[in-house]
Amino acid sequence: MARLLSAFALAALVAVYALFRAASDTTTALSPQGCRMSYMAPSYVLQRALDASWSPLAARYSLWLYREVVWDTDASSQPRGAPVLFIPGNAGSSRQVRSIASSAARQFYTAPRVPDPGLSSRGIKPLDVYAVDFNEDLSALHGPTLAAQASYTASAIAYILSLYPPHTPITLVAHSMGGAVAVHLLPHPRIASIMTLATPHTLSPARLDRSLARLYAANARALAEARTPVLSLCGGAADGMVASESCVLPSPPASDAPYRRTVFTSALEGCWSGVGHQAMVWCHQVRWRVARAALELGALPLPASNSSTASLSLEHMRSAVLDKWLADRNAPAAPRDPAPAFWQSDAHPLGLSHARSVLVSSADFALRAPTEVRSYYVPLPVEGGYAFVLYVARGTVRSVGPHHSGALVVDVRLCTAVAPGSLPAEGSPSLPKCTPLAADTLRVLPHPRPGAPFPLPNEGVDESEGVVLFSARVPPAIEGVDSAQRWVVVDVLHADGKGWAAGGFVEQPVVGAEAASDIAVHGALCYLVMLWRVRTMLALPQLLASALVAYRLTPVFDPGATGSCDDALLPPLLELASTVESHFYPLHPHKRVPLLLHAHAGAPFLAPRTRGLSLTVYAYAHADAADANTSAPACRLRAVRLHVDAWATLGRAAARYWAACAGWAVGVVLYAWSDALANAERSGAMPGVAASLEAFARVRVRWLLGAALVLSFVPLPEGWYLGNAGEPVFAPLAPVLLLLSTGLVGMSWYALRALMWPLGKLRRLGERKRDDAGIRRNTVVSLILMFVLIAVVVPWQVAFLGCWIIHLFTCATTAAPLPTTLSSPTPRSVSPPHPSSPPSPQCASPSAQRHDAHNHAAHALLLMTWLLPLVAPVLVVWVRALASAGYAAPFAAGDRGFFAVAPFLVLVDYASWARGPVLARAPFERVSVRWLLSVGALFAFLRSARDTYVVFDCAWVAVCALVVVRVGPRYWGGTTWPSMRWPARGQ
Repeated sequence: MARLLSAFALAALVAVYALFRAASDTTTALSPQGCRMSYMAPSYVLQRALDASWSPLAARYSLWLYREVVWDTDASSQPRGAPVLFIPGNAGSSRQVRSIASSAARQFYTAPRVPDPGLSSRGIKPLDVYAVDFNEDLSALHGPTLAAQASYTASAIAYILSLYPPHTPITLVAHSMGGAVAVHLLPHPRIASIMTLATPHTLSPARLDRSLARLYAANARALAEARTPVLSLCGGAADGMVASESCVLPSPPASDAPYRRTVFTSALEGCWSGVGHQAMVWCHQVRWRVARAALELGALPLPASNSSTASLSLEHMRSAVLDKWLADRNAPAAPRDPAPAFWQSDAHPLGLSHARSVLVSSADFALRAPTEVRSYYVPLPVEGGYAFVLYVARGTVRSVGPHHSGALVVDVRLCTAVAPGSLPAEGSPSLPKCTPLAADTLRVLPHPRPGAPFPLPNEGVDESEGVVLFSARVPPAIEGVDSAQRWVVVDVLHADGKGWAAGGFVEQPVVGAEAASDIAVHGALCYLVMLWRVRTMLALPQLLASALVAYRLTPVFDPGATGSCDDALLPPLLELASTVESHFYPLHPHKRVPLLLHAHAGAPFLAPRTRGLSLTVYAYAHADAADANTSAPACRLRAVRLHVDAWATLGRAAARYWAACAGWAVGVVLYAWSDALANAERSGAMPGVAASLEAFARVRVRWLLGAALVLSFVPLPEGWYLGNAGEPVFAPLAPVLLLLSTGLVGMSWYALRALMWPLGKLRRLGERKRDDAGIRRNTVVSLILMFVLIAVVVPWQVAFLGCWIIHLFTCATTAAPLPTTLSSPTPRSVSPPHPSSPPSPQCASPSAQRHDAHNHAAHALLLMTWLLPLVAPVLVVWVRALASAGYAAPFAAGDRGFFAVAPFLVLVDYASWARGPVLARAPFERVSVRWLLSVGALFAFLRSARDTYVVFDCAWVAVCALVVVRVGPRYWGGTTWPSMRWPARGQ
C-alpha cells in the first residue's frame, strides 16, 4: 500500500480546496467593488454591406451599429457623427457595447433628440458606435483565433471609414482580449487612440499556446514603436480573470516615447473602486468617463498638414483628452484656467472694499460653509522645509474638482510684505506683493462617508463627491525678509455657503521608513507613529510592493478622541501608492473589517518597476472646523500597525501559479517514469505507477525539495522558474509547489484507477488472439487516414484526445493481477542502472510480460493525462467555432501538424497489441534514452510556470525519442536497429 503517496494525494486535495477559497475570498476582500448599475434602451443595426468582398471571415463574424432608442435622431445605419469601434474580448459579445454607447448618447443629448448646447457649440458630434461580434469565440486560449479576429477587425475599420469623409479617424474601445486585438492592428494611420478595459497586455491569462505568445511578442513591439495613444484601464484585484499586473502597459523606453498610460479604477478620479472583469463595461463610474473621452476625441480637429509636427501636436491633444477624463494620481496636470490678471500686478487682488482675515497662528486653517469673498493670510512657519496642504470640499481649485463640484472657488497665493513690519490690513498703504503658489499636487481625493463601507456596494461614488487636494512646497525664505512678513493666502473667489476649506503646514520629509525592514524579512508586526494631522507621508522602501503579498493594516486612534470622527471635516484617509496605481482606505476607530493592502509594482515573470510602498494619510480631524485654533483635536490617529496577511497572500499566490502547478506535475510524471525505466533496465521488471510514485515521494522528493529551495535564491531571469528573480521572501513557494504537484499527480492516478475499474470489466468480453501481421497492415492505413484528417478536417489536438481515450481503454482492459514475484522499487532500486546489459525480457513468464507491458502503458497514460489539459483548450475552441461558424472557422498550420501527435499515435497503437515490455532498452543504447525524460522534467520545472506550452514540447521530445529508439523497427515487425549496434567492450 502506497501510504505516503495516499497522504500526499489527500493533502493535495485539502490544499487545492484551501487555495481556491483563499483566491476567491481575496478577490472581494482586497478591492471591494462599488459600481452603479447602468441602464439603456438599446437597438442594433446589422451592417450587411460588410460581406465577403471586404473580409473572408464575413460568414463567421459580423459588425453592428448601436442606436439608443428615442434619444438618437434616427435608428438608421446612416453615419452622422464620429466613428467609434468596440471590440469585445474572450467569449464576449457585441451587445456589451450598449452601456458605453448609451452613456455617449445621453451625454450628448440633454433630452431625446435635443443636443447639449455646451457640447455642440464646441464642435462635438454624436458618436456612431460600432461593435464587432466574434460569436463569443475563446480568443484567450488560441492564438490563431485572436489573429483571425484582428484580421476581421482591420476589414471592419476599412469598411467603417469608407462611410465617412477622407482622413476621418476612428477611436477603438476594447474589452479584455479585444484590447490585444486592437493593439495588434498598430501601427494604423487612421486609429486616433485606443482605450482598453481589463486587457492583459503583458501576459496572456492562459499561456497554453505558442502562437498566442508570438502574437503577444508582436504586440509588445507595436506598443514600443507605434505613435497611437493607448490607455489601459484596469480593474485591480477585483478582476478575478486577469492578473492586475498583466494589465499594466509596458513602460515607455524614453521620454519622447508614445503615450502609454495605465489607470487602475481604484485610482480613477470619481470611481476609486475595484471593478470586476465583466463589470468594467457596465460600471457607471467607468463607462461615462470612457464615453466622454470618446466624445472629446471625436471633436479634435484634423491636422492641416501631414507634417510630423502637426501629427505630434494632434497626438498631444489626444493624450490630454485621455488624461483629463481618465485621470489618476500619475496623470500630468491638465491645462488649467489662466491666472486672473490681477495676479500679475501689485494691486490688492480683491480690492480695498473687501474685508480680509489675518490668521496669527500657522497651525491649521479651516473654513466651514464660507459665504463671503475673502482673503485669508496664513503666516509661514519660522522653520523652513514645509509644504502647505489645503483640502476643499464641494468646490474647485484652479478648475480642478469633482464632476459636479458646487459653487465654491478657492485659490492659493504666496505673499510678501513690501515694507518691513507692515501687516496686510484693510486700508494699509503698503500692500503685500503676491504671486500664485505653484502646486506640486492638485487632484481630487475620495471623501468617504464616516463609518460607511467604501465604496458603497452597488452604488459607489457619486459625481459630486470628492475633496480637492492642493499641495505646494513653500519656497525658502528670502534673504533680508523676516518669515513673519510672508504669508500663504487662501482666496475665496466665490462662495454660496456650502462646502469647506481646511489645511495647514506639514513637514516635507517623510516618516516611518526605519520601521519597514522587519516586515519584508521576518513578517513581524510594524508600528508606525504618525506625526502630522493634515498629511503624513510614510516611505517603506523595504516592503515588497509585489502582487504576491497582501498586508493587513490596523489603525490606532487616540482613545480620548475616537468619538468625534463622524464630525471631522476629513476623517483619516489612507492612500497606498505605487508607480502604476493607488488605493484608498478610510480609517475609522469603530471599523471591524480588516484593511488589506496590496500593490502590483512587482509580480512574477515581470521586471519589478519599483521596490517599497508609499503610504499617505490625509486628515483634518478638528471636531469644529469653524474655529480651528481653539477646538481640541478629534479623531486623532496615533499610529498604524502593519503585518503580512497569510490568508490573502496565499490567495494571491494561488491565482498566479495554477499553471505552474500543472507544468510541475508533468515534470513529476516525467521524473517518476524515468526512474521506473531505470528500475526496469536494472532488474528487468517494470514497476507499476503507484510504486513509481511512492518511490518518488520517499526518495526523490527529499533532494528535489532542497534543490528547489536553493534554486529559488538564484537571480534567474524573470521568465524562468517561478519568475521571482531570486527574491528570498518567495523561496518557500517552490518546495510547497513541488509537494502540491506530487500530491496532485498521486490523486490523478487514483482517479484514473477508479475510471479504469469499470472499463476493465470489459476485458473478459470477446477476448481473442489477434493477428499481429494484420494489425501492422491496418496500422499503415490508419496512420495515413489520420494524417489526412488532421491536414484537412480536425486539429491534431482532437487526435491526441482520441489517443488518450484509446490508451485509457487499453490500460483498463489489459490490467492483470500483480505477480507476487515483483516488488515495489526501493530507494536502492531507483538508482542509476548498472552499465551492464539488462536482463532479457524474453525470459520472463507470459503473465510477467503482460504485467510489464501494462505498467509501461500505464506510465504513458499518466503522462498523456497531464498533457491533456494543455491541449484541451484548443479542443474547446474548435468545438465552439465549429458549432457557431461551421467549417468556416480557420485553423493555423500549427494546429494541422501531424507530427505533433505522431509519436503518441505510434506508442498508443503499439501498446494495444504488443506482447512483452513496450519500451525495453535497445542493445545499442550506450546512454539510456530515458535520461531525456529527466531532462524534460528539468525544463518543465524551469519554464512551465510562465510558458506552460513548453511542457508539451519537452514531453514530445522525450516520447518521440523513446518511440524512435525503443519501438522503432519493432513496430513494423523487426527487432531493433541492427546497423546502429555498438561493439561490445573489449573488442
